[in-house]
Amino acid sequence: MNQPRNRKGQFVSYLPVAKFYLFVLICLILGGWYVSKKESLLAFVDSFRPVQEMVSPEATSSSTFAERYWTEIANIDRYLAKKKSPVAGLGKDFYEAGHTYGIDPLLLVAVSMAKSTGGKFTPGNFNHMGWFSGKVGFASFSDCIWTVANRIAHLSYYRKFRQTKEVKDFAIAYNAPYYKSYLVKLNHFIGEMKVEGIK
Repeated sequence: MNQPRNRKGQFVSYLPVAKFYLFVLICLILGGWYVSKKESLLAFVDSFRPVQEMVSPEATSSSTFAERYWTEIANIDRYLAKKKSPVAGLGKDFYEAGHTYGIDPLLLVAVSMAKSTGGKFTPGNFNHMGWFSGKVGFASFSDCIWTVANRIAHLSYYRKFRQTKEVKDFAIAYNAPYYKSYLVKLNHFIGEMKVEGIK
């Protein structure tokens, strides 16, 4: 069989053309497979949606999380404002510092209330949480919240508290000489906040 030649007398190869059409064919086959698999996968996922919604209607709702987030912050601020506390308005700091370092935000608020009545009585250094008997200075009330939360999360004194999450263990580590009376104060303020519906 004579192989065709081009105008210059060179042999013409159909191999590149064949490769091109083979490539197109493979793409079409794979494309059809992908579409069918995608539709099957979507149908499979959809079959589970009613179950997920029935088990946890809030699990996939970002709006519900945002509402809960801002509600808890507003509740903390409302409580502090009711107490006429200078740290009212820092509910976001208490909430986020607490969750960042694995500490109940209400405990952080209670520390501020127990040590300085929420910033009413400080030595002028923004130390409203009584850190090191109030002798340590901070750049702001907010800085005090974040720094103290960070220390609680990392210092060895609070190892037992980090394990148990018990307010008693925290009181012993935070104010050992007077932990019994301090524990009463902390539980009092935490109890007040829970009565207010703060979680």
